[in-house]
Amino acid sequence: MPRKILPRDIRKSSPSFLIAVVVALALTAGAWSIAIAAPKDGLALGKAELQSIGALEFGPPGILFVADSKGTSVYALEVPAAEGEAVTEIPSIENLDEKIAARLGVGPRDVAIQDMAVQEKSGMIYLSVMRGRGDGAKPVLLTIDQEGKLSELSLAKVRHDRLEITNPPVEDDKSRWHTRELTITDLEFVDGELLIAGLSNEEFNSVLRRTPFPFEPQVAVTGLEIYHGAHGKYETHAPIYSFLPFDVGGKQHLLAGYLCTPLVTFSMDEVRKNTKLRGKTIAELGWGNVPTDMVPYKQDGEDWILVANNRRGPMKFKASDIEAANKKPGITTEVGPRVGLVDHSVPLGHVAQLDRFNDQLIVLLTRDMETGGLNLSSRSSKWL
Repeated sequence: MPRKILPRDIRKSSPSFLIAVVVALALTAGAWSIAIAAPKDGLALGKAELQSIGALEFGPPGILFVADSKGTSVYALEVPAAEGEAVTEIPSIENLDEKIAARLGVGPRDVAIQDMAVQEKSGMIYLSVMRGRGDGAKPVLLTIDQEGKLSELSLAKVRHDRLEITNPPVEDDKSRWHTRELTITDLEFVDGELLIAGLSNEEFNSVLRRTPFPFEPQVAVTGLEIYHGAHGKYETHAPIYSFLPFDVGGKQHLLAGYLCTPLVTFSMDEVRKNTKLRGKTIAELGWGNVPTDMVPYKQDGEDWILVANNRRGPMKFKASDIEAANKKPGITTEVGPRVGLVDHSVPLGHVAQLDRFNDQLIVLLTRDMETGGLNLSSRSSKWL
């Protein structure tokens, strides 16, 4: 059962450029007219003008998707594709936040790591970072190689494409939620399609946007409704914070985590057929918490899903339990915390970010509760 549907690098790279030059004689103007077609992969060399940086997701080989909520955009950036033999280890780095701060010329308090994505096969780690605070904060994309070397990926001259997010949420200065920052909360690339979770300015604020890659102008949007068992009501205003594709009986579904903390499933068949959709709440994981990351892995031949949280330690769930819960009617009445699934706490401390490197290795960014520093490490799935 359930695991991430496909390896993230699932297609062969497109050629760098296919430029067709069509020359026509403009009789009325008495001049030559030259038309240059866009590259097949949609990428053009230039400056990627991100206003912010958040969720990261690998797509086809050599493509990294980057969320820019403030700029209401998703960028597809060309990065080096993984080549050669697959690496088997990930570097360990203590006090990574201090090293990033020194690299960017600021203090550790002015470094906010937004997301982490690990490239399968190469082991290259990408970090989305906001440098500074408030309106003056700047987006930075960093990499960590196999030797633990920290580098900045320049956005000034990079092959990229930009997808504009229409109908983003209106920023409310009086709201403590900073809704514009929730335009894009998470990304997943499955079967040639980019799934974009976040908020909109529609009647159903919570939406799932879908677009093929290379990007097309039209983006499919499905408004999402869920039953929040802790609140005892149906809701449409809270976004998915983290989600994961998985299979149930050969049918594609999404497992989605919400604030405070319903765990919900959506059938992708229904997502594709409906502009508004009610999900199935299969569990409540506890109040006052945000699920920050979900990754699949294998342990002793079984499929598991590991969930990181901002207010409590990581939890792991048997994929077979999630599949069984999805076959039941779901939660539709008010309930207390820790209902619907048996969660197995994992003694990993405070996990700020995590990502799957392969079936057997999970990459972790954990906070030392004594020093406050962030440490990069990896953990074999057999020890989770």
